[in-house]
Amino acid sequence: MHTTTVLLAAFLTLQQAATTSAPPGQPAAADALSADSPRTTVAGNTFIAPAGWRVEVKGQMTLLTPPEGDSHIALIDLKASDADSAVKAAWATYRPDATWPLKVTNDFPDKDGWTKLRDYTYQTSPNEKRDVGVSTMRANDMWTVTIYDMAQAVGEKRGAQVALIFGRLFPRATSARRLPESRRRNWARATSRRSRHSSRPGVRSSVYRALPSV
Repeated sequence: MHTTTVLLAAFLTLQQAATTSAPPGQPAAADALSADSPRTTVAGNTFIAPAGWRVEVKGQMTLLTPPEGDSHIALIDLKASDADSAVKAAWATYRPDATWPLKVTNDFPDKDGWTKLRDYTYQTSPNEKRDVGVSTMRANDMWTVTIYDMAQAVGEKRGAQVALIFGRLFPRATSARRLPESRRRNWARATSRRSRHSSRPGVRSSVYRALPSV
């Protein structure tokens, strides 16, 4: 009888531990989305999160993770004095231990309500088979920094979904601006094809920047 009581108590303890929520700073994994879904960043900027991806909010960062789980797109809203400072703060939020050297930066003209557009492409080793790039943009007195940290195989497979995220990222004041659905589908297919021919985030970002305003 005593043994049965002890075993029952142990089982209940383990069951309670399994159902306890994650501690602060370590949120439980979000459920995968069943369909493409409108979402907003912490600052209220709008975007579309693709079906099958997970979306988590951690402080200033909105983190998107594809089904493969080894890659991420981070959307980080913050205050900073300039683009370089915003990028530094964004890395501290997303991955403080990142050491990829900066390869090149490119500036772009204002677009869709965003100003101060700049892309940062980082050098990764061939063995990593990974692409890493950062983009900065500014609206409503806030910087939004996007971090693309993705295995090349995942980037090629998810090219159209990545295009959906970046192509529909608008600042809060201009969130009503939308691409016609037919143009969005055509552009997503074109971007997906482009990503299969080039794994460089800077080139991919240039494709996003070239999308006509509506």
